[in-house]
Amino acid sequence: MIVLGIDPGSSRVGYGIIEKRGNIYKAITYGLIDLPPSIELSDKFLIIYNKIKEIIENYRPDIVSVEKVYFFRNQKTITEVLEARGVIILSVVQNNVKLIEVTPLQVKSITGFGRAKKDQVSKMVQMLLGIEIKSFDDVTDALAIAIAGSNYY
Repeated sequence: MIVLGIDPGSSRVGYGIIEKRGNIYKAITYGLIDLPPSIELSDKFLIIYNKIKEIIENYRPDIVSVEKVYFFRNQKTITEVLEARGVIILSVVQNNVKLIEVTPLQVKSITGFGRAKKDQVSKMVQMLLGIEIKSFDDVTDALAIAIAGSNYY
């Protein structure tokens, strides 16, 4: 099974594609959609939509796993993240791919503990995939979201 995990954001969108066979995970690709702060929000959404569409067309995932957003301190940021999440979901469903929404608790549960800290999740992702990631948390989070989604499919 091929799974695309997406960590939504309005400035940075992390994505990670994994393959799961039984209990074995393999990273196929991962990266970051990094959006310049100087462009209009509507233009950011168009870039996100098109990039997600391109990733889906190139890798043909069986499912796409997107994290649900529950809590945010900054009201302006949460609104933009939720709007970006909507654009991501639109891109997924318009490309006829099964959508799985996972909670932060489900993502953290890949460590065996639903209250794990970010660094613990990152270490588990790297261990499960046998890779070392030296980039933004958004990428590690996206891979964790893919792993979690594969476990709930």
